[in-house]
Amino acid sequence: MNQKKFKKTIKIKLSIPKYLSSKEDLLKNTQLLELKYDNPVKVEQVLKDSRIKDDYLGIILLNGEKNINKEYLIRHSCELKLFLMMAGG
Repeated sequence: MNQKKFKKTIKIKLSIPKYLSSKEDLLKNTQLLELKYDNPVKVEQVLKDSRIKDDYLGIILLNGEKNINKEYLIRHSCELKLFLMMAGG
């Protein structure tokens, strides 16, 4: 018997603060995007595909719990929240 392997789509919900978004006419404080991938993807690629201005990117939270970096490989559907870098002076 020939069994087909079903690929599961990876859905990523991305919460982007206004100042990291490339969308200049953004009215709210955050932009919500949903991206879909057929294969595991690094956070770095998700940021690139979303046109994130990462100059002031601080923390990336996976599902509101785990702090991850750009090299993290996403294998399952999840939610990523981006936070601005905080600096004082």
